Amino acid sequence: MIVKSAVVALLLFTGLSATPAAAPSASFVAEPAPDAAFLRGAHQADLAEIAGGNIAQERGVSARVRALGARFVRDHTAIDARLTAVARTAGVELPDTPTRAQLELAKKYQAVPAASFDRLYLRTQLTAHGEALAAGKAELAEGRDPRVKDLVAFAAPLVKAHHDALEAALAGSSYGGHTH
Repeated sequence: MIVKSAVVALLLFTGLSATPAAAPSASFVAEPAPDAAFLRGAHQADLAEIAGGNIAQERGVSARVRALGARFVRDHTAIDARLTAVARTAGVELPDTPTRAQLELAKKYQAVPAASFDRLYLRTQLTAHGEALAAGKAELAEGRDPRVKDLVAFAAPLVKAHHDALEAALAGSSYGGHTH
């Protein structure tokens, strides 16, 4: 079961929220669309990463996958705490749950046979973290709010380290290679 408080990933896992934004703060004349969309998508990704990390800690066969799950929970919780604060000051309303696709992936994590969990988790997380890195680069190029850009600067090294750790885990496993 995905517990709401345990459900938190950085950067786009699969898609953006259609949740309407709250009234903009005094610092915005109008809500900058790229910044708000980035914050919503990144928040949903954080929710998904935290949920997936919790599942990996429970279902991971290898110690490496369980450790990655714990690391992702810790890091994405820290990222999301900053993200939530930035969204609040920017007047951006965040969704309460991951996207439908992210929720479906969490269900797959719960349902896959134990022998297949690690491979599924590592490969899907590698894809998600690659997409997160790309979303961060796009935000830096297209975003206007310096608070959101500062958030990306904080999160990017963590997400890159996760991506690198996932690549290493796949390269060092019997699953071989990676998927991007």
